[in-house]
Amino acid sequence: MPTPYDKERQGFRVERMLLVDDEPVLLSTMRRVIEEVKPNATVVYASDPDMALWQIETTSLRLVITDMQMGGKADAGWVVVRAALAAGVKVAVVSGRGIGAMTRELARMSVPFIRKDELSISTLTPIVLDAFADP
Repeated sequence: MPTPYDKERQGFRVERMLLVDDEPVLLSTMRRVIEEVKPNATVVYASDPDMALWQIETTSLRLVITDMQMGGKADAGWVVVRAALAAGVKVAVVSGRGIGAMTRELARMSVPFIRKDELSISTLTPIVLDAFADP
């Protein structure tokens, strides 16, 4: 029986994204927003940078959305951002903190940033649609 990975190798479009955060409530909120925007997408999760790196390295993804602070480490998300970009995967950051230096660096890297308190269909829709647009 063919797997989703067999279809990818045969040229079918990847419809998978990765959500990275250690807060189940935020993951649930992002999932609901994404289902509104892209109902056919498969969403996979990681609760820490190590699991996210494994997903990025072993799974075909179109988009990674990550928090910057996980497990008490304020900069844990940078590992995820850099790995996704290195793998050619679009990435966005949703975080409760928006320190000027961090947001400037993300802007320099063309990585969208959304504050957690501003997360909504209207803020996430353009990011999701861009990631799933035809190449």
